Amino acid sequence: MVSVSGRGNIFYGLSFDGKIKITEGNKPEYAHDMERWHDIASIASCLRCTIGLRVDGTVVSCGKGFCGEDNVDTWHHITAIACGNFHTVGLRSDGTVVACGTNKDGMCDVAAWRKIVEIAACRAHTVGLSSNGTAMACGYNDHGQCDVSEWQDIVSIACGSSHTVGLKSDGTVIAAGDNRYGQCDVTAWQNIIAVVCGWRSTAGICADGTIVTCGLNEELKHTVEGWKIFNDIDSYPSLQTRKREYALLESKETEERRKVKIYEKAQRLAKINTSQAQIEAAELFNEIADWRDTNEQAARCWQLAEELTAEETKNTIYEKAAQLATFGESDYLRKAAEEFALIPGWRDADERVELCRQAAERLARQEEERAALKNKKRASLTAEKETLQTELSNLKGLFTGKRRKEIESRLAEIEKELRELKK
Repeated sequence: MVSVSGRGNIFYGLSFDGKIKITEGNKPEYAHDMERWHDIASIASCLRCTIGLRVDGTVVSCGKGFCGEDNVDTWHHITAIACGNFHTVGLRSDGTVVACGTNKDGMCDVAAWRKIVEIAACRAHTVGLSSNGTAMACGYNDHGQCDVSEWQDIVSIACGSSHTVGLKSDGTVIAAGDNRYGQCDVTAWQNIIAVVCGWRSTAGICADGTIVTCGLNEELKHTVEGWKIFNDIDSYPSLQTRKREYALLESKETEERRKVKIYEKAQRLAKINTSQAQIEAAELFNEIADWRDTNEQAARCWQLAEELTAEETKNTIYEKAAQLATFGESDYLRKAAEEFALIPGWRDADERVELCRQAAERLARQEEERAALKNKKRASLTAEKETLQTELSNLKGLFTGKRRKEIESRLAEIEKELRELKK
């Protein structure tokens, strides 16, 4: 067996040939369907169904999902799976995450996750490990099991019913969530190379092959802590060599997968016809220089980025000039003509230069004519005002009241007209 998964008193084993073995006794109704699975890379179980990841990145399921947690038939490019009670999570090869099933507490809110390299799930929460060593979580957070956003230098994650565990790059372990049974008492652990969680327990594999545990079930703790995964490996040179070979192979495969992911992302960006996308694509190709055709691709993207930058700059100038031309005033039209003149030969910029200049000159003449008319009228009103003021000051006698009122009324009208002319 290469891995085991189970729920309740039923256990499912994955054999080296990619087939499923089920413990005898209380076999589920869908056991026969599972035993016909083939090319399975890993398995995970919800309460009412079992999920299988095929080596080609597709996913299969057996059982009767209660909340749609078995709706995985359309998933592709999946590299890892994890299950809670009523939800299923899949890690895609591009570092994004997909989920199905109940989302009552937000445990399926993973659509925005990016650059994820590992996932874990249990009961009602989901955890993701980012490529930069940080962690993120969503779902039911009644005991703080989702409070992992401050974690740093994490290389692996695991989660139990209401707790989350992270393995750091220095071999220490951090935990968050329910600690009523001591399942989070991991601060003293050292030289850990892997972690795994039970419902209310935590186990760690040490570099020397021994196991440490904490949490529920002290009897199990005493039993497991006597186990040793590597038994005197130093006494077996062939095992040492094989371990080194596997480590080297895994390292090369990991590096190859990393380069493939970067290459595919760069290719997607290179198809976007914007300078920013081309710059990002070129930088990604440079990150894996001398691999495949990355050098040629990077050079092509840099050249296209320069061309697009120049094109986008001209477009920006053109749009600014076109906006200025809509204001319909001579000053704005002159500025528009100046902007269009900065991009000769671009679209209809040359034609617009002349149109804006002609329109600006026409409007300037009209504005001058209007100003001249205003000045003429202002002079006429001022002269009339002075005449009326002189007449008003010379009015005497008992029979001048009517004329006085006429003059005062006209003076008020003149003042109003002069104020209007100032606007």
